[in-house]
Amino acid sequence: MIQPNFLAVENFRSIKIQRADFAPITVFYGANGTGKSSLLYSLLLMKNVILNLERQSSDFYNLGFTNLGDFRAVVHGHNLDESIRLYLKMNLFNYPVTWGMQIRKDAVHFSLQIHEEEKNIDLGVTHGLPYKALGNQKGGTYFRQTNMSFTWNGIKGQTTANPTDLDRRKAPGNANLFAEIMNTPARLMRNIAIAPLQMAFSRGEHSIATDGTSLNSSLYFSEDEIGTLLATRKYLQSPVSHYLEDITNRTLRVFSPPGDSNFSIDVEDRSTGLETELVNDGYGVNRIAWLLTLTLHDETNWMCIEEPETHLHPSAIRKLMHTFVEIIHKEEKRFLLTTHSETLILALLSEVVRGNLQPEDVAFYLTRKEGKETYFERQEVNEHGQVEGGLSSFMEGELEEVATFFEQAN
Repeated sequence: MIQPNFLAVENFRSIKIQRADFAPITVFYGANGTGKSSLLYSLLLMKNVILNLERQSSDFYNLGFTNLGDFRAVVHGHNLDESIRLYLKMNLFNYPVTWGMQIRKDAVHFSLQIHEEEKNIDLGVTHGLPYKALGNQKGGTYFRQTNMSFTWNGIKGQTTANPTDLDRRKAPGNANLFAEIMNTPARLMRNIAIAPLQMAFSRGEHSIATDGTSLNSSLYFSEDEIGTLLATRKYLQSPVSHYLEDITNRTLRVFSPPGDSNFSIDVEDRSTGLETELVNDGYGVNRIAWLLTLTLHDETNWMCIEEPETHLHPSAIRKLMHTFVEIIHKEEKRFLLTTHSETLILALLSEVVRGNLQPEDVAFYLTRKEGKETYFERQEVNEHGQVEGGLSSFMEGELEEVATFFEQAN
């Protein structure tokens, strides 16, 4: 499964210029207001541009569950002369590729760089906003010893081979590969899902959502859409129930009365046999069911979660992290998490110690803010579960409280 290697962010909210390298589980932790969510939202911004390129740029910053405002509100320093720059680096079919966008108040510029042996192939196209399906970049290039013509609008592209007698047999395949490289980055972005902090089921009864249950067309899922996934995806309910039982000792099922178009999402306490609506079984269980549904959705490739520890007991947090590790290995999903929980981080470090995670499978970033700027500090993990530099964000407060305690005692 193709996954981005890193994300570079410039001039978005409090991030002036930062880069984050990704692992199967990437965790950002730090104090409130340091810019953790901005990293997640930058990915959603990229996805929103892809899904809504025909709209005004101010619409890009409406993420559905929250509206960040307009361009002036989100560009670093509120400087209208700057542009927001977002770049993803990935390996596509053994070629290093950098794809990204520069967003201004009234235009967006897409760029694609393909590194082939000793040269770079650079593509770029600028669209005024709102985009009117015009302005494809048209040109020619030389790729894998094949001359070809192409059109590309930053999201989708097409190629036509112009073969010589020497490469006539390989030319069509090379042209198709070049087209795949042009089209894959935007396709990957469509498979990013987010579970915002406030998302959980709030009703006992749900109705089938007629559309919007595809990540290819949705920025995020509403409550009815998540419920619809459970009710209509034949092979989704069972794994959600399986993992939910491992974490909470509850199994899940969807109940639809005969002749009724509505349905309820119910859970059974395995220790008592008592069944109840999910919404009546505590917010923690409720949100775990939401997270698992969206994570295990077959279109989800990269799962972004704000504070997955919310409303969870420490033992449930540890079980949830163990489950995420299982899902990485069995389902080939990736996670991008923000957290304030020391328990969550220690649970992942314990998975490293047990050998369920390799040190390179997890990336920790201490997020801090100096003045107006956010900084991401990568903290390496060794095979003993030790974090380079320690968990200073948590320990500083604890040490201060201990010092105060002994000072008062003396």
